[in-house]
Amino acid sequence: MFASFPINGTDLLKFIPQAPPFTFITSLEAVSTQKAFTTFVFNEKQTLCFNGTLSPAGVLEHIAQSAGCKSGYHDFVNGKKNRVAFIGEIKNFVCHRLPKAGELLRTEITLEATVYDVVHIVSGKTFIGEEEIASCTLKIFFGQGEVVNS
Repeated sequence: MFASFPINGTDLLKFIPQAPPFTFITSLEAVSTQKAFTTFVFNEKQTLCFNGTLSPAGVLEHIAQSAGCKSGYHDFVNGKKNRVAFIGEIKNFVCHRLPKAGELLRTEITLEATVYDVVHIVSGKTFIGEEEIASCTLKIFFGQGEVVNS
């Protein structure tokens, strides 16, 4: 188990199936049973960044990876392998503005409901400073397999 937060770098990669250059989280700042808080800072070379601006798909990917990081962390501390997961539904995605390279994104993930630990419904909100720039609800389905990072 990890003694303190934030968790970043290679330790963070234990909780998500993605690997560089397709990682959209810089750190896991805090986590509880219901919530997780992540950050993300990117540069102009980031995947899904165009002309120094992260695309809506990049913002959504950050929220999705933040949700996956929460689940991956809980699996890890409970001695389980990181499970394969699929986004089954995206609802109410709103992106008020697109972040620029170098801006710090802070995301709050809230577990709204679970069904037999096979389906998680989560809400995500992303902020730059105090400004909420994006939000959505995700329905995530967990498979039986384990993630294999190479």
